Amino acid sequence: MFLRIFWVLAFFSFFSSAWATSWTSTSTQNLDRLWQRVLQAEESKLPKTALKILEKILDKTKNEDELRGHYLKALCWKALNQAHIQGKKPLDKLNILRQQIDSLPKNQLAIARAIVAIWYWHYYQQNTWKFNKRSQTSGLENEDISTWDSPKLFRKVAALFNEAVKDKKHLQGLKTEDYVPVIQKGSLDWTYCESLYEFVLRQKISFHKFGISSLAKPSDAFEVDTRSPAFGNLDKFLEFRPETTDKQSQLFQLIESYQQLLNYLKELNKKDVLVATEVERLQAMNQHGLGSDRTEILMERYQELAEIYAETTESTLALHQLAMLYREKDELVEAMKICNRAINSYGVSDGAQLCRNLQNQIMQSEYEIQIEHSVNSSNSELFVNYRNVKKLYFRVYKENWSKILDLKYSNLGDYLNDKQIRQILRKEPVAEWSQSLEPTADYKPRDQIIKLPKLERGFYR
Repeated sequence: MFLRIFWVLAFFSFFSSAWATSWTSTSTQNLDRLWQRVLQAEESKLPKTALKILEKILDKTKNEDELRGHYLKALCWKALNQAHIQGKKPLDKLNILRQQIDSLPKNQLAIARAIVAIWYWHYYQQNTWKFNKRSQTSGLENEDISTWDSPKLFRKVAALFNEAVKDKKHLQGLKTEDYVPVIQKGSLDWTYCESLYEFVLRQKISFHKFGISSLAKPSDAFEVDTRSPAFGNLDKFLEFRPETTDKQSQLFQLIESYQQLLNYLKELNKKDVLVATEVERLQAMNQHGLGSDRTEILMERYQELAEIYAETTESTLALHQLAMLYREKDELVEAMKICNRAINSYGVSDGAQLCRNLQNQIMQSEYEIQIEHSVNSSNSELFVNYRNVKKLYFRVYKENWSKILDLKYSNLGDYLNDKQIRQILRKEPVAEWSQSLEPTADYKPRDQIIKLPKLERGFYR
């Protein structure tokens, strides 16, 4: 939903020219030409040439705060090209970049640590099978990632993210947009992820969500249920101080990360972003928490959120989640009412659009017809299961059974392909009628029996 580090999607591969960005100022126009030369060198498989040009970019941007994004981007590409020369090993890229970040200035160190964390994470995603085959290790003294097991790698990534957000006051003063082109703007405005502190925390949250479903749980695994403040309203959640012996739990760290982010947004009074993040938090608790009454608890939370922050456009996201839960309970009329409430409040908001999509799903026309293969006077009827359909139109066509039996690879079942259907429809039907159906005002499936017209003995479609 928010912004992302743009090179993460490269998965340790080299960048292509399609990733190049254009800038308009004189200084960045010069950089643009240098970046084009880097791309050309990489496309020609000339990493040493690319490195020479990258050194020029690093030299031009090293002491320029407004070009810090270019400096970090060049540093990453330098690591990629150096690794290319050494043999294209993903581990080389990680080790080279990791060694380079310690000498970075304070305003670049946090995002650089987040980059290394994400590179470790992506290395794991590409090599999960290797990690799963390794026996468990302990400690982080050994820096050779090729010997690590899964828990050890996740501890390392979490430690890097924790280091990245450690100096929160400094990070909160750094604007995310100042790190273009390292950070690529998503579909939302910069205000939705204004500071570097928010950006790194959101990357950390994504990582912990991934970790919950990726790691085996220990015997003392940290868990939360609906009685926990983890399912409480915003104030109770922020006051929550979970006690556990499983300090490395991804769920435990996810809750801590959400608390950090929500506290920050609450202090800034960024209500729209706060509501969107709170909806996201409740979804995460629903997915990873326990309790048979989760649906009822979450419905209460979303209702509270929509009422307390009714003046914000993002309150429609809470209404959409509330409508989704009503649909899960098969209370479709109530789900439609809540969707209308969101649409009428802020018709152009994301939540309103999601509600329109949900309404379209609820109002979708569906029907299924069942009939006996052999029909006579005692069972001359068909069975219809339908919803959101007002009328059905029927045609009956007579077929020659003997000719069908003579056809090579003939299909004696009910299935007809498009060609067969078109051939039948060109004939004159022996019977044709329409049938009005009882309305489904509750949007739920309904059954109806329809009488067939009298037909002569024969084979019909």
